[in-house]
Amino acid sequence: MNRNLQNKLTKFGIYLVLYTFGIFVFFNFVFAKKETKIAGNTVKEVETKSKTLNANGIDVSKLSTKVNTGKKANILTEKTVLEGLKNSEDSDIQEILKSKDKLSYSYLALLYRNPSAKLFVKDKLENRTVDNFTGESVDFKRDIPYYLQWDRRWGQNKYTDDNIAINGCGPTSMAMVISGLLKDNSITPVELAKYEEYSEKSGTGWEYFTEIPKKYGIKVKELSTNEKIYKNELKNGRPIIANVGPGDFSSTGHYIVLVGVDEDGMFIINDSNSPTNTNEKWSFERLRSQIKNSWSFVKGE
Repeated sequence: MNRNLQNKLTKFGIYLVLYTFGIFVFFNFVFAKKETKIAGNTVKEVETKSKTLNANGIDVSKLSTKVNTGKKANILTEKTVLEGLKNSEDSDIQEILKSKDKLSYSYLALLYRNPSAKLFVKDKLENRTVDNFTGESVDFKRDIPYYLQWDRRWGQNKYTDDNIAINGCGPTSMAMVISGLLKDNSITPVELAKYEEYSEKSGTGWEYFTEIPKKYGIKVKELSTNEKIYKNELKNGRPIIANVGPGDFSSTGHYIVLVGVDEDGMFIINDSNSPTNTNEKWSFERLRSQIKNSWSFVKGE
């Protein structure tokens, strides 16, 4: 074989090897990117599925934005509740009423005040718990998170002589405050309802609000019912829990959280029993006659 031919074959062999190696590198790069992209999509899909939608069925955009001033509302009567539910045009509520003998009056009053609680009441009738979502019960986009007593995840959990939905306004309010101050969304009414040593037969005693926060490094201050004091506490980032008597919020007694003041001096609240009350604004005059005691809270140093 002459030298020229040998050189040509050698060069051809080298080119062939380089070409084959180039093809291998190219396809390996393409498929590697494709695999990475697929893996990325898979992760993203899993993340999307894990962030399941809130299942309490409450649309904030449809809630009342009324400003409440003047005298408190009249105490709700059983007659008003039953007649109101009977006249409801909501087919789900009418279906629930067919089984009203299986529900205590407390559930009917809850449904009357909060038609959106129909999902929770249906869960109760069907002995079902929905827990495939995380985060706030309703997103009001506030520094202090919003938890419902009758959230479908924990509303049926036992508390005192009933459950969180009916008697748990105390621990639910406390959970909102502690979770917000500590920026820890793992703190929910489920955890705060465990401290039943401070509970009473159908609710939560005042001592609960001075003792439980200490377990989380939260400082507490009992307040006199004074508008200037309240606004100063809230201005300085110290949410207030108020115990209120019969009126706008309950026919017996209730706890609410004051979380802010708007530009018109109206108070912004988190009412664990009512997204509607939570979305409305409240004058101090309207609140004052109903407040029996109150405490402000701040994260300890």
